[in-house]
Amino acid sequence: MITVTALMLSGLASAQTYEFNTCGASGRFGPSQSQCDSAYSGTNLEAEVNVVGEGIQEWTVPEDGEYRITAAGAQGGDKPDYQNNGGRGVVLTANVSLQKDKTLSVVVGQEGGQSQSSDSSGGGGGGGGSFVYAGENKLYIASGGGGGIGAGNAKRNPGRDASIERSPGIAQQDYNSGQTTYTSYVQAGEGGDSYGNCCESAGDYDSGGGAGWNSDGRDGTHWPDTEGGYTRTNGWLGGDYDIDRSPYIARGGFGGGGAASDGGGGGGGYTGGNGGRWARVASGGGGGTSYVIGNRDPQLKDYNTGQGYVRIEYLAKEEINFCDFRGPFNECIMNQTNSLSPRQFNVSRPLLVRPDAVFTAFSGRSILNVTNSTSLSGSWRGEFTVKTESPEIGAGTRLEPRNGDIVIGG
Repeated sequence: MITVTALMLSGLASAQTYEFNTCGASGRFGPSQSQCDSAYSGTNLEAEVNVVGEGIQEWTVPEDGEYRITAAGAQGGDKPDYQNNGGRGVVLTANVSLQKDKTLSVVVGQEGGQSQSSDSSGGGGGGGGSFVYAGENKLYIASGGGGGIGAGNAKRNPGRDASIERSPGIAQQDYNSGQTTYTSYVQAGEGGDSYGNCCESAGDYDSGGGAGWNSDGRDGTHWPDTEGGYTRTNGWLGGDYDIDRSPYIARGGFGGGGAASDGGGGGGGYTGGNGGRWARVASGGGGGTSYVIGNRDPQLKDYNTGQGYVRIEYLAKEEINFCDFRGPFNECIMNQTNSLSPRQFNVSRPLLVRPDAVFTAFSGRSILNVTNSTSLSGSWRGEFTVKTESPEIGAGTRLEPRNGDIVIGG
């Protein structure tokens, strides 16, 4: 086994971090242009954000290179007499290659609304998911929002936390003391369900589902204007409440959160959370699911309370070199001769090694393919191994990654 130290060459540009927030907006509508102009004044986003629709923030990539995107979904809505029980949004990161002048759409999720009633009935709205995407279909990251609290008579159930999974699971269902009151696994990428839509048309004081990437959340049916959250083609609005049930109502948060009746609204996300219902227990809303491009098993960075946020960090351009030293003709030299595989490489900074990364080894005039034997993801520090398709790599071999397979972390 050959152990090689990775040498880092100086970056070509200093790192820049761009912090996107709600610009002071709250509720089912996102920020206006004037709100974001004010919020970003004096920052590196000043005059760089164009607000379209009802709060989608458009930003143009300033340089070619690798970027780290961190997105946090918003918390589900609480109740005035029962605070901090809205489900939490998730915080995830994605390392992506972006081209200069590409326009990104940034959706910063907003907290689900609180019930207008300080006691008795009325749940909280679902929290909005946070999304970064390009055009109509290029999704880079989606961090789910939390479900709203369920509240009916003296019953209370917290909303579920959002999930890091793409596909719906238990976290996407409504919540009652660790259980569900109904089960509906919608397809991945679709809006969350409501009890009246899936199971019983009368609805049982059901709340709206959170929006998914591809479709709106389902509306509640008991009070038929209790809306599910809106997907991207409808502006990512939070669901509106049915005014006829006032004050036992709450709106969903911008980013696709579902509105609430007695159950909690579902959180927005890649797949929307299901809305809660009364069922004599007042179930909390389900959390939205999440998505990271190229990674079906993302690592949870944290949970988020309050409003969502998005952070985009430009990673300084650097090169990675696996040479022990350079020869007289600037050739890359490995110290050891060893025909065994896999080979191990020590790295001193976080790296992203893409699944199925391909390396090319040059030994004299022969070219040997080397394929990564693991599927590492996220910022990762330590060692990784590669296995060779030929055992003929030895001293004097130069080993280089295919462009884009290794990303330097911060």
